[in-house]
Amino acid sequence: MDGAARVAGRARERPPRPHAQRAARKSVRVQGKRLWLGVLDEGGPHSPHPLLAQSDEEGGRGLALVAGLATNWGVTGDETGRIVRAVLDLLSRPAVRQ
Repeated sequence: MDGAARVAGRARERPPRPHAQRAARKSVRVQGKRLWLGVLDEGGPHSPHPLLAQSDEEGGRGLALVAGLATNWGVTGDETGRIVRAVLDLLSRPAVRQ
């Protein structure tokens, strides 16, 4: 499975974290050779950004993975509502693990 498929699967299937009390809507679509991802939530006081998680931490890598895999990504909005979006190029053939 390539990185884009992995990110899309996580976006679709991952349940909210226990500390995430706000509702979120997720959007995943393929257009041509691109995968478009979006997460709309109720915002908050801080804009999300990639973190450098320690090797023993279970979380904190999601947005860093998106930033590393995406052709383009960003955050728009404020404390009343926010969209985190990413565009990933799809491979014409599956990646081969080496």
